[in-house]
Amino acid sequence: MSVKPTLPAGVRDYLPAEMLFREQILAKIRAMYEVFGFSPIETPAIEREEVLTGGKPPDMIIWRTATSTKHEGDDGLAMHYDLTVPLARVVAAHSNSLPRPFRRYQCQKVWRGEKPQAGRYREFMQFDADIVGSDSLLADTEIIWLMVSAMRTIGFERFKVRFSTRKVLNALAELVKVEPGSSLARDLFRILDKQDKIGRDGVAALLAKQFVAEEDRDPNDPDATESGLGFSEEQIKTVSSFLDITGSSAEIVEQLQQLFAGRSTLGEQAAADLRIICEGLTGFGVPAENWIVDISVARGLAYYTGPVFETTLLDLPEIGSVMSGGRYDDLVTRFTGESVPATGASIGVDRLFAAMEKLGLVEKRKTKTQVLVTIMDQSLTANCLEALRVLREAGIPSEVYMGPDMALKAQMAYALNQGIKFVIFVGQSEAEAGTVQLKDTSTRQQEQVTLPLLAQTVKSKAE
Repeated sequence: MSVKPTLPAGVRDYLPAEMLFREQILAKIRAMYEVFGFSPIETPAIEREEVLTGGKPPDMIIWRTATSTKHEGDDGLAMHYDLTVPLARVVAAHSNSLPRPFRRYQCQKVWRGEKPQAGRYREFMQFDADIVGSDSLLADTEIIWLMVSAMRTIGFERFKVRFSTRKVLNALAELVKVEPGSSLARDLFRILDKQDKIGRDGVAALLAKQFVAEEDRDPNDPDATESGLGFSEEQIKTVSSFLDITGSSAEIVEQLQQLFAGRSTLGEQAAADLRIICEGLTGFGVPAENWIVDISVARGLAYYTGPVFETTLLDLPEIGSVMSGGRYDDLVTRFTGESVPATGASIGVDRLFAAMEKLGLVEKRKTKTQVLVTIMDQSLTANCLEALRVLREAGIPSEVYMGPDMALKAQMAYALNQGIKFVIFVGQSEAEAGTVQLKDTSTRQQEQVTLPLLAQTVKSKAE
């Protein structure tokens, strides 16, 4: 019986051409994070479900684990759906050994039981950077700086890091008579977060849609979890007026100050916080064309407590945010009872890669091999392998041809198909002279090189 080699929906394979480019991008991001002073950690893919959910219904459909053989402690395990909650667990578990503030980066796969769609996967990689232990707005400002730097480092220029603060939204909740921190407020924020996808009319429709209490929703039914709020026309009008605030970052902050002045102390503080962040970004010299205050940014996860950030590609806005995050000062509390301030951002690597593919930015190479050593005469295999040894000891990616068709034409076709720049031939005369023939496949130029000079010659031509 043969099994069809098909994948489940929402996951994908990465072949060498894609992996090589992705690893190159990740290496650039990793180096940039380290320039900002972040250090790496890794956490298990499997966590106790109560760790991930805090003992409450999760904000999304999570993957629970099952094993054919039960062992003690196997019940109640799930795959992590992000890297932020595991970070909070690590901070709580290792509080005596970690510095404060703790600057960490982490690159791992996560799993969510979401409906697959363009740029959205059920298994995907995240690349996070977080500052834990600082309540300073300087930390949030630096995260935005890091987000801009990350995007520019990997080659993007046309993008915006859009940011706001949950204080703005909580102040708005106060204005529409919704208790900040309540499930109704969380639903309001989720709906506002959908504005880019469903538009203003869609937001208004959801606000007016009948409300269903959180405890009455089926967590396994995506349609049931999307409750409306049952807002009155007056409440919807207030939200719409709030969403009408536009302009430059400075103008938006000023309009917020005017909106909340005398009506919400929290709103006044929110406007002040955004002004401080804007001044910090300007002071750091972060390119102004790459960031903007956007009060529609809400972020869907309930644990955000302060500034929130999203990154939109101006040439592909429909794919959604490719790097996002925010402040989450209360997440560690579920483990220790202690409120530990924290802020950070996460790159959705697979969504980012999908965007780069659509924009034609993926430079695909099938291999890192720079040199193919051919075998024209089986009796000279030892001489060919000696050339291979010289190249590898010099750190030059190289391989010897091992295909079934040993014809020289087939060996050259292999090199050209793989995009290998150099090919080495060793004939009888080269073997006797201790030399090789080195051919550049891009220029078709060929020269005889001695083994002691082989590595140096390849390196000079490769530059």
